[in-house]
Amino acid sequence: MVQVEDTDDNTCSAGPISVTIASCVPPCTIINDIIVLNEAECNENEATFSLSFDVADGSGNYNIVTTEANEELGVTANQVLGSITDGETDADDVQIMGSIPNTMEAGSVSVAIVDADNPMCLMSLGVPVMIEACASLEPLPAMNRWGLILFSIMILSAGLLAYRRF
Repeated sequence: MVQVEDTDDNTCSAGPISVTIASCVPPCTIINDIIVLNEAECNENEATFSLSFDVADGSGNYNIVTTEANEELGVTANQVLGSITDGETDADDVQIMGSIPNTMEAGSVSVAIVDADNPMCLMSLGVPVMIEACASLEPLPAMNRWGLILFSIMILSAGLLAYRRF
C-alpha cells in the first residue's frame, strides 16, 4: 500500500493505494567461467577451437564473438566465430565450437559468449584463445620454378644480344 501526499499541503492526500509489483524473471547469466577446452587446431585452412561455459536462464542459442579486432588473424570486433542453437538454458558445461578461416598467421583472439536471443546476456570479459597458423602459401611446383629460371635466362640473353648490336 502506498500513501500519496502533497509536500506543500499536508491536508491534500490520497488514501492508501494498492500497488502490485510484477514478478520479474531472473536475468540470463553466463557465468564468467569460460574454459578453453582445446587450443585451436588446424582443420585444413581453418583453426577450430572449443569452449565450455555455465549458463542460467539462457535462451539455448549462443554465439562466440570476438571482443576486439585482430588484423593479423583477419577478425573484426564482435565477429561471430561460432554458434549453438537448441542448447541448454540452465546448465553447467555447455560446449560450443568456434573457427577462424584462412589463418595465415598465429596469434591470440579474445572471445566472449553472447546469448543470441538476448544480447544483454553476455559474458563481458574476453577470454584469450591461442590460434596457430593453418593456411600456408603453396610453394611453386618445381616445373614452374624451372620455367621462371629459363624465362629469366632467355630475357637476359635477349638483352645481351640487343646490347651487342648497338
